Formats: sequence, structure tokens, C-alpha cells
Amino acid sequence: MSTSDFDEIMLQIGASQSQADAIKNGFDSNKDGSITNDEILQGLASLGSATNSANAQLLMGLMDARGNRDGVVQQEEFASVETSLASGLKK
Repeated sequence: MSTSDFDEIMLQIGASQSQADAIKNGFDSNKDGSITNDEILQGLASLGSATNSANAQLLMGLMDARGNRDGVVQQEEFASVETSLASGLKK
């Protein structure tokens, strides 16, 4: 997906533009201006191992904010964001 599509999805889930930029930069690992399916999967997978990183905390907070805001990302909250990202890849 293009980085503009990624920005649009991040804004839809409640991220500010600066938050979207930070997350986008974390996902676009080769810095080519687009985010591949592999980069999405790697970025999501890294959330578990990099829970202290600012981007991981930001994305986790956005996922939780889409749900019940209890400080824990439930499966449904994660799935909601993952579905949004997957639909962006299909564009």
C-alpha cells in the first residue's frame, strides 16, 4: 500500500498525522515509500517483542482506543486494525 493509504488508515483509527508518520516510518522498513504485506506482518509481529518502543506503545494505544480502553489490546481490537490494514493492501 502507498504511504498515503497507510496514513488514511491510521487517521481512520484515530491517529494524529504525527502519530501516523511515526508508525508509518516504523513499518516501511526499506524506506521506499510504500508498505508491503511483509512489512505490515513484520511490523505487527515486532509489537510483541518491542513493547517498550515508542511506536509499539503508540500503535497498541490506538488499538485499545478502538475498543474498551482498558490498557489491554483484545483480539477484537487487534483484528479491527489488522482488517483496516489488510483492506488498504488490497487497494
